[in-house]
Amino acid sequence: MLHPYKEGIDFAENYLNNELGIEDSNPDVKLKVAEVSVFKVYEGCYCYWYKVTREICGLPKTVIDPGTLQKSTMISADMSEAYMIYTDEVDMYFGNTRRFEYKKKNEIDKILPLSAALEIIFNNVGENSSYAIKNIMLGYMDVRKDYSGNGDMEVAWIVETTNEQDEKGTTFYVNATTGKITVVY
Repeated sequence: MLHPYKEGIDFAENYLNNELGIEDSNPDVKLKVAEVSVFKVYEGCYCYWYKVTREICGLPKTVIDPGTLQKSTMISADMSEAYMIYTDEVDMYFGNTRRFEYKKKNEIDKILPLSAALEIIFNNVGENSSYAIKNIMLGYMDVRKDYSGNGDMEVAWIVETTNEQDEKGTTFYVNATTGKITVVY
């Protein structure tokens, strides 16, 4: 029998961080389950699909379905997948297999409060637009400097929404130090 949600998440994270060992020599970086989907394969058999990202110094990296990224956004996705299907073990893992390399640039001592980030979004949304908020988190937005994949990680308020007119997902990124807004449709 497969693990209930919380036990399954704990089990998958333990496996990814302690047995798979991608980030084992990097104490500031952990692989974390960001999302879980459960599918019935057949009677008594379920597939647990874990979307996995890296957590760096306690904050998650951006998780975006790479198919939704527009080249012009210059935000890179950090997503791997783990599956538990036929056993009580992680049956498959796809994604990051290299150690994450980073350099700390500077310490941040003050960030915009969430209320200020939401006000920035509100002031940048058209008058006739209406969005339902699905999720809000403080995390890293990996901003690429060029198409080589090199870039800087910026702390951002990440606000996932659904446009109430057309039901399409929109994610707003508000840089938590500068207030600059980036929108991904």
